[in-house]
Amino acid sequence: MNREVTAKSLQPGLPAIFNLVEGDAFSRHLEKVSEAIAERAYDLFERDGRRDGHDLKDWYRAESQLLQPMPVEIGETDDRITVRADIPGFTDKQVELRVGAHRLVISGKKSGFDHRSRDVRPTEICRRLDLPAEIEPGKVTATFRNGKLEVTLPKAAAGRKRRAASKAA
Repeated sequence: MNREVTAKSLQPGLPAIFNLVEGDAFSRHLEKVSEAIAERAYDLFERDGRRDGHDLKDWYRAESQLLQPMPVEIGETDDRITVRADIPGFTDKQVELRVGAHRLVISGKKSGFDHRSRDVRPTEICRRLDLPAEIEPGKVTATFRNGKLEVTLPKAAAGRKRRAASKAA
C-alpha cells in the first residue's frame, strides 16, 4: 500500500495529502460510505411510499444525514485546477486529501461531539471530485484557514492547452 505524505502536509495549516491508491483501506472506506448512503436513500424511498422519480432527492437527503455538508467551488485555468471548500468546525489535522491523476477526495472526521448541544450533526466529511483534466498529484498544494480549504492542482503537461501561433497569409 502506497501512502506517501508530501512534506508540505507536515506544516501547520496544511492538511495531509496522500496518493489515491485503488484497493487500499481508504478506498474501501469510500465504498462503505457510499453503500451506507445508498442504504439510507433506499430506506427513505421506502418510507415515502416507494414513489418513483425522487432518487436524487433521497440520495441527497441520505447524504446530508450521514455526512456534514461541504460546499465546493471548482475553478480552472490553462495550467491548474483550484478547488475551494467550506469545512467549518474542522482543523487542518482532521482533514485529509487524496489525489489521483483525475480525482480529488476530501475527507475528515471530528472526534467526539458536544453533549451539551441538542443538535446532533454528522461528524464526518467525504467528497469525491472527478477532475476535468489530468493533474500532477505530486505537485498538489493545499491551505486550510478558518474552515476554508483551498487546493491547487497543477495540470499535467499533456492536459494543458497549447496556443498555436497564427500567421496571416
